[in-house]
Amino acid sequence: MPIRWLPRLGGVLLLPLITGACGFIFMHGPPENNQELPYFSCTESNTGAILDVVGVGLSVVGVAAALAEDGSTNDFGPDREAVIGANVVWAVFLGASAATGFNKSKKCRAAKLDLAKRQQESAANTAPWQMEIQLGTLPDALATSVPRFPLRPIYDTTAVAIAE
Repeated sequence: MPIRWLPRLGGVLLLPLITGACGFIFMHGPPENNQELPYFSCTESNTGAILDVVGVGLSVVGVAAALAEDGSTNDFGPDREAVIGANVVWAVFLGASAATGFNKSKKCRAAKLDLAKRQQESAANTAPWQMEIQLGTLPDALATSVPRFPLRPIYDTTAVAIAE
């Protein structure tokens, strides 16, 4: 292999680290025990999976360009079949990564919606007078620098029915 191919080979080897497998690496689904958790974090956005779909499209363009070459220009060198094979393998890998990423974000959005429904039901089933109010004091380190003001409890009067 001539020396002029080394920069291209290095770029090709670094390409997966820069642009590929976003669905596998950067996207996270909801935790297994998300039904018991009061809060959790996961990937709701499809951005990583969309980047993988773009990579699949570029690989398909590379396969089409290699297949369209008639051999007179010799842009792909003697390993035209290797270029086609590598692009097909990369397209399949990125397609699997995109499908995984879309699945993770779909599960995350469903779990977040379920969490919001649980929180809304919990708030609706709790009367305002049943809520715990915890009044605390400032830590000693802050007590000297922050002026103390009396804390007034705020009562919710919107849920009180007036009997006539």
